[in-house]
Amino acid sequence: MLKTVIIDDEDLIREGLVASINWNDLGFEIAGQASDGERAIELIQNLRPDIIVTDIRMPFMNGLELIEFIKPMVPESYIIIISGHDEFQYAQKALQLGVYDFILKPFELDYFVKVLTKIKYDYTIKKSSNRSVLPKEDVESLKIGFLKSICLNKIDDDQIINRLRIYDLQYLEERLFATIIVQIDNYHISISDNTFDEINDVHKVYHQLIESVVKGEEKIHLIEGNSGDIILLLNSTNELDLYNKISNLTTQLRCVFDNESNLSVTIAYSQIVNSIYNIHKSYKQSYKACNQRFVIGYNHNISYDITESHQNNHIAKSNVPQIKFDRKAFSDVIKEGDNCKISEYIDSIFSEMSNKGGGSALFGTMFVTSVYIELLNILENQDLTIGDLYDDPIAIYKHLSISKNIDDSRELITEIAEKVAHHLSLTGSEQYDMRIKEAINYIEKNFANPNITLQEVAEHINMGVCYFSSTFKKETGDSFINYLNNTRIEKAKDLFEKTSYKAYEISYMVGYKTPTYFSSLFKKILGISPTEYKTQKLIAD
Repeated sequence: MLKTVIIDDEDLIREGLVASINWNDLGFEIAGQASDGERAIELIQNLRPDIIVTDIRMPFMNGLELIEFIKPMVPESYIIIISGHDEFQYAQKALQLGVYDFILKPFELDYFVKVLTKIKYDYTIKKSSNRSVLPKEDVESLKIGFLKSICLNKIDDDQIINRLRIYDLQYLEERLFATIIVQIDNYHISISDNTFDEINDVHKVYHQLIESVVKGEEKIHLIEGNSGDIILLLNSTNELDLYNKISNLTTQLRCVFDNESNLSVTIAYSQIVNSIYNIHKSYKQSYKACNQRFVIGYNHNISYDITESHQNNHIAKSNVPQIKFDRKAFSDVIKEGDNCKISEYIDSIFSEMSNKGGGSALFGTMFVTSVYIELLNILENQDLTIGDLYDDPIAIYKHLSISKNIDDSRELITEIAEKVAHHLSLTGSEQYDMRIKEAINYIEKNFANPNITLQEVAEHINMGVCYFSSTFKKETGDSFINYLNNTRIEKAKDLFEKTSYKAYEISYMVGYKTPTYFSSLFKKILGISPTEYKTQKLIAD
């Protein structure tokens, strides 16, 4: 069971999360709760939880300050932020602090459960790949852990010499090496809607296909990477033999994945290195080649030699590429609001980027980021944020940041740009005034429904949740929940004055599930309890 703590100053949120999710069935246990940052620190120090769920705005210390404080204490913990505030700087800071997910209130429990499922899967993969913690009798697993440390350059030469002797691997000192990385394309995005069992099935098929190719090969070690990818470490005493092995293996792997699965995988391989002490350089080459799918595309075999040759030829012909494009022209196209022109303009700047970048994945990623930032600037100039366009802006940022292919990035940038253009065309018009009036009418008709939500009303008037929330407050001077509560209390007052219903009956009639909550809210808004209010009205009459 993964130990979980929940930190939120709202009792309703904490208790609701605990009660609404079957934590044990998912593999989690609620180890503790805290209502503020100060108590949370003490709780985390004592429990060392695997999962931390926290709000941002709390007494004594906000959630981001709490995370900064406790991160060195529990570096391996998964942290989920739940917040009613969608400011981009919060999400940006959360990413910098290594937060696993940033979820906006109100949220669907199904989505929260999906996040927990992914955490459970990541935790399982991480645990299974840390072979160094296995019992000592599992010598083969310890050997794999040792070779993985060499690939990741986490072990010095003296330690390598010592462990070669301990594991009886001295023969490797006389070998040549190469690495192959096999990685599922856009892995985290492709599994985003999958259940834990479905994710596990994908991972199992992926492993089985690779194992079917390398099975029985003594000079190949199969190593689980840190991100669910597979590292194949090849060795030989003969350079030609190793070249042939690389060629045959990459061809067989491609054939197996193309014919026996629907998985899109990138297979990237390094040059040959002449010593076990240079394996980390070989791994670095394979990883760099793998990243070239951003330009080359998915489902390809990519050689480091081709990557290096491509980039060197480009550098020889031109200066270092500059990340720039005509921002004013871009802004003008967006403001014009013609989707065809927006798409054509984005295609043209991406095409220019490909020519300038010379196949560099790093340059491509930096370019995409600069275009995204320009879209944020256009929004900011109109007092809008990315949260006004998307209910989950952090997911959009994540999608862009982990995208492994330029075509995916271009499509997402085009989608965002068209949404920006659409919102700019509506800003300042009377369309939003009419929608808010429609929302108010909907509340008036449905206030008695205890399950009415911000999301339901936003969907009814065809607006994004975050944008509806901010626009509603701007137009009415009150938040959605306060407006709904005030409407219900006004209706309750009317019922007290005109009927003989009891307080608990009226609480149900105006949309509250619990009479005690209705009573406390009534007193908070009017200063007197429902019973006192009814008594006063009887005396006055």
